Amino acid sequence: MRGVRRLIALLGALGSLGACAGGAECALDTDCPLVTICMDGRCRSVADAPDLGTPDFGPPDDFGADLAGDADMDAGPPVLRRGAVVAKSQSVEVAGGEPRASSEITAEFAEVVGEERCVRRTVGDCSVAACVFVPAPVDADMGIADLGAGEMGGGEMGGGEMGAEPAPNAGFITVAALATYGLMPAADGTYDPVRNNEPLWDGSRDVAVEAEGASVPRFTLSIPPPPQLRLIEPPRFAALTLDPGADLPLRWTPVEGSVLRVAFTLPPAEEDGTPSEVTCLYESARGEGVIGAEVFRDASLGVDFEVSVESSSGRLEALPGGWEVVVAARSDVRAVDAESVASGAARLDRPTEAAR
Repeated sequence: MRGVRRLIALLGALGSLGACAGGAECALDTDCPLVTICMDGRCRSVADAPDLGTPDFGPPDDFGADLAGDADMDAGPPVLRRGAVVAKSQSVEVAGGEPRASSEITAEFAEVVGEERCVRRTVGDCSVAACVFVPAPVDADMGIADLGAGEMGGGEMGGGEMGAEPAPNAGFITVAALATYGLMPAADGTYDPVRNNEPLWDGSRDVAVEAEGASVPRFTLSIPPPPQLRLIEPPRFAALTLDPGADLPLRWTPVEGSVLRVAFTLPPAEEDGTPSEVTCLYESARGEGVIGAEVFRDASLGVDFEVSVESSSGRLEALPGGWEVVVAARSDVRAVDAESVASGAARLDRPTEAAR
């Protein structure tokens, strides 16, 4: 099931990597940037919309009932086609020494038979989604429709067995900003990350991504590079204990031009429960925000979970054949002391009487 879990992660990225307004006021969808819609007077990620074509999560025996009356018996099982090209660049200030730089570019594409089912809710600027992947029913005569080897069509995203069809890919991909980098799919269709000890951008030009096209159609997108942000409160999430009954205030250095993205996966309170993917998006120019206590209501206490804090920009593109591809640029948000990243492993726990 590793491939399916990776697909669900890609699906979650579609609504959280876009250049969204982070909760800006609106009257119509046209008031909001790409990948957002107007909901209850605020611009929200498309992941929060109730009509994405993914029915609300229910027990497995609801699968047929949810689709009854709507599905065309000849249409075949649903197919999910998702992809992401993500560029990360970071320049780290080091006291008494030269700044260190690092960068990474990744590309992933997935095609699988079945559908994602989610329970989604919105808490302020945060989207909370508990999702499971429901494979298509097996046909007793024909077997399940297969789009390639294993779960995802081969390689790391799938089975990768000898003689298997390659994973879906977009052919040769170029990413250009300060320099131009290329990603070529391997024989199994997957892409190896491109890593360097140099920054990808300096803010002087957009990040341009072009894919020549293969099983995934050709696409070309340009996005602005995200500026560097510093987290002030809390200074970092590493070893931070959060009170599940209290709001968590956030403060950062306000800078125009990106979104502050705070993302984490909360372990479920019930042993057989579904983890919740949380994505909180704030306009970087605001300089402050809050993660509401309601975000943590169904989470397990006393378990560490990784919190990712990034400055992000991106676009979502719908391509022929049902493909949805997100292109994103990210920079790690630093702590105010500039010596460490703001991301890290936090945990939820009730404060002791002494702490109260």
